[in-house]
Amino acid sequence: MAVKSQNYQDAIDNFKLSYDYLKRQSWIEKLDFITLLNTSKYKYSEMALMNIAFSYTQLGDKLGAVAWYEKVIKDFPDNGTAVAALRMLNL
Repeated sequence: MAVKSQNYQDAIDNFKLSYDYLKRQSWIEKLDFITLLNTSKYKYSEMALMNIAFSYTQLGDKLGAVAWYEKVIKDFPDNGTAVAALRMLNL
């Protein structure tokens, strides 16, 4: 996995592909607790966005990270992790 090897640019590209796929195949997340055994409170597309933002942070790209955390909050307003991360980045 690109994140484990700290290859964050490849990770971003992969997470974007995952996000795009999940948005095109929206039925997957409607049944993710059955089809993918997802027990997380986060949707997979939400996690993909969070991982993109995190990866930008790891690359030292604050503007990129802020933009993606803002997208998380726009798409998933109840995501407290993104709100907290955005606050930290804006300090």
